[in-house]
Amino acid sequence: MTNALMGANFQLGQALQGDMQFNNRKAVNTSAAVRSFFTENGLRIIPGNDDWANTGVGSGSNPSSNFAERNLRTGATDASSIISYRAVKGLNSGEATDGYCDWTKGFILLFDIFIGASDANGIRRVQLKEATALGVLAERGIGLISTNLALTGEAYGTSRETLDLGTTLTAARIYAVEIHLTSNGVEFFVAGVSKGSITTSGKFPAVMGAASVSICYSHGTGTPAVNNDFLVYNNFIIRSI
Repeated sequence: MTNALMGANFQLGQALQGDMQFNNRKAVNTSAAVRSFFTENGLRIIPGNDDWANTGVGSGSNPSSNFAERNLRTGATDASSIISYRAVKGLNSGEATDGYCDWTKGFILLFDIFIGASDANGIRRVQLKEATALGVLAERGIGLISTNLALTGEAYGTSRETLDLGTTLTAARIYAVEIHLTSNGVEFFVAGVSKGSITTSGKFPAVMGAASVSICYSHGTGTPAVNNDFLVYNNFIIRSI
């Protein structure tokens, strides 16, 4: 975990602690310290149950969601898939189009993932990109791919590059993931440990966006199908401003 993120976490912890001590009867946390943290660090919370759209094929579905999580299920039909996506705004400052992302500003994309069971043909993605279509990045964006339980990082600037993260997950467990975008590239973390970076110029986004950006979760199975769940929890963006 980077020093910047550790510092941000400490600041938020201090702000929350102060609010709990002096405003512990409030139903909603509204302390000046917490509001200041959100503003200064450009924190964007992506709720799991608000303003999402789904595109399903076969038995692919979104059986449940709440503020903190979203579940994508393949179902029992061969070659089924589901993609959930929603627009993310506020990733630029002073631009005429509020849905564009200023990729020149560094940010951290944080989320937790859970894969219910092994599926040799299963592919799952979490992506922040200038599109909403199912599949690999073909436009500016960053993302994580799970092929069965093995993880790959991906990024796209003017073309795409992938990075084998050398990590195989265990089914039915939750894993914390961070994707850090800086002017030098994209770095991928799993459970707080760096798994490598994509640093080649043109292989990661580094300009002002030219299309609306969306957060996209997807889950697909092959033949034979495995009825499986893919959950994404606690999705945040901490943006430099």
